[in-house]
This record gives sequence, structure tokens and C-alpha cells, in this order.
Amino acid sequence: MNDIIIPQYTQAVRETLARRKAKKYGYRIKKSRTQKIHGGNLGGWQIVDAYYNSIMSGNRWELSLEDVEAFLLEDESELNKGAGVCCICGGEYRLMGNNPDPVEIRGRCCHECNDTKVIPARARQIYFNNKL
Repeated sequence: MNDIIIPQYTQAVRETLARRKAKKYGYRIKKSRTQKIHGGNLGGWQIVDAYYNSIMSGNRWELSLEDVEAFLLEDESELNKGAGVCCICGGEYRLMGNNPDPVEIRGRCCHECNDTKVIPARARQIYFNNKL
């Protein structure tokens, strides 16, 4: 009578949960739309790094949804290990983060602050230093 009931999700729900988890860790998962299976496209899934737009797994679209879920589960502890707090915005970054100089002297910053604040500040520094 004290059996634990494990919910059995439909394929669509599992896909949605996997997409949300992938987005949380900076990935996108893509499902093949091919009509004909061939050597370069096996009709499965791909995991893509959202920031660098590089394929992390599934080069030939060979991953099943179970493989995608396993990849995200394995990487969850590894991604959290390198996570930290951005010294500029206070948000989280994964892996190593970025050098925030010249905006901040100490700490690491997230990719978004690097792109929107740090790199433009470096460009301004180079422009004004060369203009003198």
C-alpha cells in the first residue's frame, strides 16, 4: 500500500522539461526534422552550446531523448561545480566566467556582462589611448 508512484510523462512533456533544463545550463537541444534517415542525419537530437553555437553532442543527430536527459543529468554536477556569482550584475555564470577588467578589478563576470559592459569598456579604452 505504501508504493511510491512515479509519474510517467508523455514524450512532449519530457521534451519540454529537457529543453528547460538545457536552457538553464546554457544549452539548446534541437530535434532533427529530416524525412529520410541517412549517414549525416540519423533523425535524433543534438545538444548545442547556446553561447558559442557549437555542437556539444549528437554531431550526426544520433541522440535519443534518453541520451539528452542523461547528458544533462551528468553535466548538472559538473556545471554547478564551476559556477559563480558575477561581480558586475550579481547573476550566475557557469564554468570559468570572464575577466571583468576594466569594469571591475576583482572577481569574474558572466557572458552577458562581458559582452555588454566589459568589451565595450575595453574598446573605449583602446580608442581613447590611441587618440592621445
